[in-house]
Amino acid sequence: MISRIWAIGMNTYREAIRQKVLYIFVLFTVVLFLLSLFLGQLTLGADVKIIKDMGLASMMIFGALISIFVGVGLVFKEVERKTIYTILSKPVSRSEFILGKYLGLVMTLAVEISLMFSFLYLLLSFYKDPFDWNLLKPTILIFVELCVLVSIALIFSSYSSSLMSIIFCTLVLVVGHLTDDLASIMLPRFEQMIQKGEGSDIFIGKTMHALVSGLEIFSLDHFVVNTKVVHGVPVTWNFVFQGILYGICLQIVFLFTATKLFQKKDLQ
Repeated sequence: MISRIWAIGMNTYREAIRQKVLYIFVLFTVVLFLLSLFLGQLTLGADVKIIKDMGLASMMIFGALISIFVGVGLVFKEVERKTIYTILSKPVSRSEFILGKYLGLVMTLAVEISLMFSFLYLLLSFYKDPFDWNLLKPTILIFVELCVLVSIALIFSSYSSSLMSIIFCTLVLVVGHLTDDLASIMLPRFEQMIQKGEGSDIFIGKTMHALVSGLEIFSLDHFVVNTKVVHGVPVTWNFVFQGILYGICLQIVFLFTATKLFQKKDLQ
């Protein structure tokens, strides 16, 4: 089983690396890094912070684009090109196919993030300040979030079209970063509705309170520590490890869902 997943993963990795879209994203990342260098020269005393901030932001933005645009096509393209029938005609299960595709794109993202981080390190090496190895913390969490996004992309690509999958993934990404803000705004209002309301108002308040509290479980803000690290706010490795564990749990749930949906998909 592991060998089959690895074989599919390596094939997916080679195919993803050959796609020109990845090189375009890397090119834009390099341009953005150079832009941050230029802007840093215009800002007295904050040049290093700007380079760090824009560098980490570009990792997330372009990494998310790779995760969504390449991720949603992992299954859809195989079905569209009819190559899925050749793969599944061999002793390969549908769950192994999904896990292999996931592994391949995760390896691609690992290479891309490593290149971006290396370039950021190269830029910062031109400054007198020693390189801040704390930048590894947000970089690791960015990678974990992108892996979660890949698993989400596989869910939608298992049953939906490419365009709709891109839209759904983008919405999930946006909502995932708004859940904490939504909870802080809405939960106090629903609590007041429960305390002061009567009858149907209490029922609606409790229902909405439970719904928003449930959405809080899926929060991508746990992976966002860029600003804290750049401005010197302590972020412990314990917090990073918690983020990794949280990301692994999300990936297990989403990959399980993706495999179940793909197993039920009619490929005739």
